[in-house]
Amino acid sequence: MEPKRKQVRRARSGILAVGLLLTGVSLAAMEANAAPQVGVNAAVRGEVFVTGARDENKRRAQVSEEVYSGDVVETLRQSALQILLLDETVFTVGQNCRMTIDEFVYDPSTSLGEVAATITKGAFRFITGRIGTANPSNVSLKTPASTIGIRGTIGEGAVGEDAVRLCRTAGVQGPFDPNGASLVVSRGPGPRRNSFDKRARIVLSSANGEVELAEPGFAACVPAPGRAPVGPFKLTPDMAVYFDRWLRSTPSGPGVNPYGGDEPGSKLSGQDKFNTPAPDTDVFPDPRNEEIFDSNIPDFFGGKCNDYYEC
Repeated sequence: MEPKRKQVRRARSGILAVGLLLTGVSLAAMEANAAPQVGVNAAVRGEVFVTGARDENKRRAQVSEEVYSGDVVETLRQSALQILLLDETVFTVGQNCRMTIDEFVYDPSTSLGEVAATITKGAFRFITGRIGTANPSNVSLKTPASTIGIRGTIGEGAVGEDAVRLCRTAGVQGPFDPNGASLVVSRGPGPRRNSFDKRARIVLSSANGEVELAEPGFAACVPAPGRAPVGPFKLTPDMAVYFDRWLRSTPSGPGVNPYGGDEPGSKLSGQDKFNTPAPDTDVFPDPRNEEIFDSNIPDFFGGKCNDYYEC
């Protein structure tokens, strides 16, 4: 019979080995479940915050910072963020926006994958990347009232109070839900489409139907959860100015290319075309110009205060 001291020593060794094994398994599981990187911040404007999927800490967004699946983006008034995903998809979120990238799966060798995001309030622009070209049906955005399928094109939209104002501008009748209304606009084919691609389109759907936007310059609206989409209807000049103002962003640092190439991602994706202000439109001035934060400056809608601008 072994001395009692040796038995205790062996028992301790066994417990230690099991503990190390379980620790290794736990670390491997944590690594496997860690949120994958999906892109980088290509442009930051004003006050933008990210709640990390990995650490759940809320921090200010920084240019060139990595973006992970599950990150929650929040922008304040007169702020915007441009995210370049690894497949060269571009998300631009405007002021007072909240967005989560729910899923991003991408195989660079085949350009196959899936993009899914949720937007609960604010304005946004989506420019199709490689996934949207190879798998048009695998790109979708969710809002409280609708699902937006973007098929190889450029889409802009608004959720919440801004969507209510924009829908009313277009003549859509209520009742509206200021927390759930959504509107989407087709702005044209994405930069990667060619003659062999399927036709570009946007599909706005709710629990009670769907509307297809097959032509640039047309929009559709879901006034509230449970209501059928209304449209298509022509994009109005006031609606166009709204999106042009709040979604054309200027990077606060050098252009970023997640592949490490010389050409910035905004040029690869076509977003650079939207970074050039339209004539007679005061769009995101230089961040060093403090006048944009002066509440006394006149509104760009004919110098009058209205739903889109607080004087």
